[in-house]
Amino acid sequence: MHTVNKGENVRKILSLSLVVCMMSGFFIGNVCIFSENVVNAQATEATTPSAPEYLQATAGDELVTLEWFAPVSTGGTPITNYRVYRGTTSQEQELLTTSVYYTWYIDSSVTNGLTYYYSVSADNSVGEGDISTIVRATPTIPTYITCPSPPRGLQAVVGDGKVKLSWTEPSDDGGRQVTGYHIFRRTSSTQEYTREDNYLATVPGDVLNYTDSTITNNQVYYYWVIAYQSLDGGGSLWSAYSNEVRVPPESDGEDETGDDRASLLLPILGIIIITVISLVAFGFMRKTKIFDPSYKMECAATIQPPFEPFTARPSQIDSEVCTKCGSRNLTIYEDGSGFCHNCKNAFM
Repeated sequence: MHTVNKGENVRKILSLSLVVCMMSGFFIGNVCIFSENVVNAQATEATTPSAPEYLQATAGDELVTLEWFAPVSTGGTPITNYRVYRGTTSQEQELLTTSVYYTWYIDSSVTNGLTYYYSVSADNSVGEGDISTIVRATPTIPTYITCPSPPRGLQAVVGDGKVKLSWTEPSDDGGRQVTGYHIFRRTSSTQEYTREDNYLATVPGDVLNYTDSTITNNQVYYYWVIAYQSLDGGGSLWSAYSNEVRVPPESDGEDETGDDRASLLLPILGIIIITVISLVAFGFMRKTKIFDPSYKMECAATIQPPFEPFTARPSQIDSEVCTKCGSRNLTIYEDGSGFCHNCKNAFM
């Protein structure tokens, strides 16, 4: 016995009516349009969405930030909301929320040190779609990066056409090994400090001395040193300046042509030299801000020029996103600049 499919008969009747209506040229009201819509609706039925893609979880201090891409297929109707699932194992997850209307969510109801597993699904008017892959994150208290203290006890020994510098490592390395030391030099006490113009050389972190063989005898030079540490994500941390030393290089050779009259002039010449040096030193202290007790060089982060005072923390608010990829996996600095750990982008 043949079973009649009533739905199929209705479809055939509607399709035939539409063909007849269009061939005959009779368009009475919205009959043809209505028939066409009914046929199309019968032919393409809406389904639930596919799974959200590329789910990522970024841990912070008592929070986890989730980000994902919208489903490739919406099922024929718009996405209405997302569901977030969470559990402490990858096998068991419970519904955390359904009130998510963007492709990201910040879970602030977590405990530092515990590992959480997340997945996401999308809803449309038909229902809930497929569930995404599972990701995990362990919120922790962030480790704030601090700069090393400046190198200590910079000293200079003058030779013939050279100056040997030596110093002691910083008293505080900020929790990271010192990568190296930058040495700077200038020829005038009134010359402003600029890292680009005064840079002389760099030595590794286990070397605490440097010999400058590019000097001219009888020329006055001023030296200072800073410690730096390379960061894993790029850039580096710079300490404050060390003490500055002034040297008057001169030849070590002895003049053997002098006579008794020259030996009589030496005490007088010594007094004159001491007087001149005292006046120069007094003027130097007045003109050089490093001798000003209120002056203090701040620690600097050389993420990119210009070098600014450095304080670091993770991204904490929704508006703090990478200007290149939109990720919130950031380190934010005191001046508002940041470094994205997702695409390695440093931005101001």
